Amino acid sequence: MKILYIALGGKGGSDKALIDILSILTKDYDIEPLVICGRKDLIPELERIGVKSLFYDFEWALCPPNTTLKDKILYVPRRLKACLRRRRDVYALKTIVKEFQPYIIHTNIGVVNLGYLLGKKMRIPHIWHIREYQILDHDMHYIGGLKNFRRVLRLNKFNIGITKDLYRYFRMENPSVQIYDGVRSFRPNSIAMLQKPRNYFLFAGFIYQGKGLDELLFAYKEYCDRGGANNLFILGTFNEYNSFHQWVKQYIEKNNLDGVKLLGFRDDVDELMSHSVAVIVPSRFEAFGRVACEGMFNKTLVIGKDTGGTKEQFDNVDEYVGDPISLRYSTEHELVDRMFESENMSIKRRSEIIELSFRLVNSLYTNEISAAHVYEYYTYVLNYDH
Repeated sequence: MKILYIALGGKGGSDKALIDILSILTKDYDIEPLVICGRKDLIPELERIGVKSLFYDFEWALCPPNTTLKDKILYVPRRLKACLRRRRDVYALKTIVKEFQPYIIHTNIGVVNLGYLLGKKMRIPHIWHIREYQILDHDMHYIGGLKNFRRVLRLNKFNIGITKDLYRYFRMENPSVQIYDGVRSFRPNSIAMLQKPRNYFLFAGFIYQGKGLDELLFAYKEYCDRGGANNLFILGTFNEYNSFHQWVKQYIEKNNLDGVKLLGFRDDVDELMSHSVAVIVPSRFEAFGRVACEGMFNKTLVIGKDTGGTKEQFDNVDEYVGDPISLRYSTEHELVDRMFESENMSIKRRSEIIELSFRLVNSLYTNEISAAHVYEYYTYVLNYDH
């Protein structure tokens, strides 16, 4: 089964999820993939799992910025230029599609409509994998607005929402489906939990305001002022020219937060998670809550903001256990309370929460389960009575 994928091609959650799915689909199912990447970062990862790819710098289906006076003056020309580029992209890739002859085109992100346009032009079924709220989590606005995007999804018919809440938010309906992302391959329950964590909390992710790092730093300052002694490890790439990155460093220095350790990009995230007092997910509106699930897979406590995908993962844990065990918060002060709660928790209670959370993620969010559902949907789409 030939599938043409369209991906951002970076190092974000959507691209990680695609690698996770393809690593199983190409090994266990009759899938022949070709991935068109909008950036080159993903290509080495695709090569590692034996997947063919090509780089093409396509235009995203977003409105241009409209905040400054300059933005307002250039808004119409920019929008017209982007529209012409999207048309160019379709014609530029028609030859590749004809040569590859895919059964299905699968777009791996919601902010790119290239796959949708190619599918319409060439009468190939198109699956749109919706992985973000767009406005709520990234302040990105699809061309024509939210109402128009919901309409386009209805016209597309075959869509995947990665959470129940995303499915509801975009008002998807049959034959669209909800499929959770895979986060890790299935792990045996015999994996041991570290009895005594080391003296640090952990944040992992892209360094920008949407991920809530500013709120976490405010909370950590209050935590230290109230006598908290654990460090805060921040994992993520820093850019000295980024204004928010500059603010983070200045805030740490100004408030003498010596316990904050900026560790940059790391390859040992799983190990660092497993040794932490807790993984903290302060994102303002996470679409899925991948880092929260990774923390649970790595058998540590997870503290997270009670919104979006993080809330849904906590709801699933609490429903599975039949008891509200998740460490969720809504305000900065509640986050501080959760930090103290996690560090003062007894080993017995800590073990109970970690083991129950692990069982849940190991039954819902494995790569094997996600890939099986995606393949099942491919089969459904191909046999759909049009």
